[in-house]
Amino acid sequence: MELNETTPLVATASVSRSQQEGRNAHLIFDKIWTGCLALVLIVGFFTGLYLLLQEGNEEPITESFYLVPRRYWNAEPPSVDIPKLKLPVNRILLSQTNTTSCETCSDCEMQVLDIQKKHKGFLNRPDILYNFLVGGDGRVYEGRGWKNKTEWHNPDENILSIALLGNFGDQPPKPSQVEALLAFLDLSVMKNRITPCVSVLVDHTENRYFLDTAFQLEVFIRDQNKC
Repeated sequence: MELNETTPLVATASVSRSQQEGRNAHLIFDKIWTGCLALVLIVGFFTGLYLLLQEGNEEPITESFYLVPRRYWNAEPPSVDIPKLKLPVNRILLSQTNTTSCETCSDCEMQVLDIQKKHKGFLNRPDILYNFLVGGDGRVYEGRGWKNKTEWHNPDENILSIALLGNFGDQPPKPSQVEALLAFLDLSVMKNRITPCVSVLVDHTENRYFLDTAFQLEVFIRDQNKC
């Protein structure tokens, strides 16, 4: 008889304990859910506030490009000191190298080195004549860079010389060349290396593809900077 009276009491206590544990688990779940919801609301609030503060303060998007320093294409040092550029420059002289086009990094590097040797040897110049060159591999090669003047025109002129590797008498420059050059010029304006309303000149040519490219560059820069 004692066993029969005790057994229901044990069962009742077990049920009550299970119910209490269920309530506790439910409360914990509610607290976690409430915490997550609060976190989402806080993150959303600050994200919206950040976007609101950034509105109207956008910078022009610059496509990526790779600048190849002189040492990477095994450039020889200048034979004499060269007059220095004054930055920012307000004119760009765009040229073509009148060589075969290159599409791989190794071919373009070799071609830039060959051009330097030709300019120093055959033309008796102290260094490669271009400040920068753009290859069919989509990379920009440092020639005289931002420090030294070019000698295509009057040495007293403050002008930046940029060349596209290749000859474009019967075909336009490769899209990779134009895109890399646009990105390079866009970043150069942002870094105050060239003026926002720079003029793009073309070396003596009647090549319509090349003239179109020069016009496209100038329009791009002026549109970007609202000239």
